[in-house]
Amino acid sequence: MKRGRWALPLPWLASFVLAVYAESQTAPSGRGALTARELVGNVWLVPPKGQKIPMTVKTPAGEGARLITDKQSVAVVRWFPYGALVKMAPQTEVALQANRTLRIVQGRVWIGSPPPPPPYRRYPLPVSAGDLLVIGSHEAIFSVVVTPRRACLVSVDEGQCDIVMPSGPVRVLAGMMALVAPNLPRPMVSPVSEKERLLWDAGGF
Repeated sequence: MKRGRWALPLPWLASFVLAVYAESQTAPSGRGALTARELVGNVWLVPPKGQKIPMTVKTPAGEGARLITDKQSVAVVRWFPYGALVKMAPQTEVALQANRTLRIVQGRVWIGSPPPPPPYRRYPLPVSAGDLLVIGSHEAIFSVVVTPRRACLVSVDEGQCDIVMPSGPVRVLAGMMALVAPNLPRPMVSPVSEKERLLWDAGGF
């Protein structure tokens, strides 16, 4: 798991965060949107009422749209109005809901917000996965995985996440992970495993 991921050259970092947060403040009607920042391989956009088309930097995904990566593709998108970055691993599908929540249908995402310049601020990030709602703190950098068997794994590198579920909320702190599965009465919370740490180092921010 990586530390200092936002420690980029200061002129570049300042230009980047100013552009991201200025754009997030001027998003049409304050609605949610996903815009491409980096696309590798085939990344597909499925509009709410339309057929699957290739995702490009000129085709933002609005509310109700889905993004899908295939076996060899990766996508990094900006999530408005929060100004956060979302990295989609191969074979991942996400959907942007009307309540500004990002739904993970399947696969893995890494999520985090670069520190903004004054007077902007970061916001908690709501992510749904099955029957769960995962809320990352404003400074959180975290990953959410949804498996074909409907298990959900949340791992946190920085900040913290709260998992809201029918049996009650569960807090996951930095350096910890939580596994929620249909056959488990309660989430299994433990330190981040070596395998999960390697996946962060190989594919995370």
